[in-house]
Amino acid sequence: MKEDRQEKLKISNDLLDAMLVGVKTQEDLWGKEGIITQLNKALLERILNAEMDFHLIYTDEGRVAGNSRNGYGKKTLKSNFGTIELSTPRDRHSTFEPQIIPKRSTKSAILEEAILSLCTPKA
Repeated sequence: MKEDRQEKLKISNDLLDAMLVGVKTQEDLWGKEGIITQLNKALLERILNAEMDFHLIYTDEGRVAGNSRNGYGKKTLKSNFGTIELSTPRDRHSTFEPQIIPKRSTKSAILEEAILSLCTPKA
């Protein structure tokens, strides 16, 4: 069972090759506009939006009571790769409580650890 899950989570070499096009220096990889920072930002924003989708469907208020998306706010997140400006989804009733990066939190190492584990060569 565990082997099946690992196979499903495997990132293809073609995807990695496509992401690394144009990466020539450490700055291109780890810098402020580097691929790792961009990947971190994109994954966090995707997870935040998925959390909002779940929130709107499964809360007591739900869409029936008029709660819906209400644009995006900005959040500055400090990370090992520098600061990342995230667009965080908002709802009309202000009841959304993100789990991946809680409200008023400015640091998160969870996703960074996952990304770094993908980049670390296996022994």
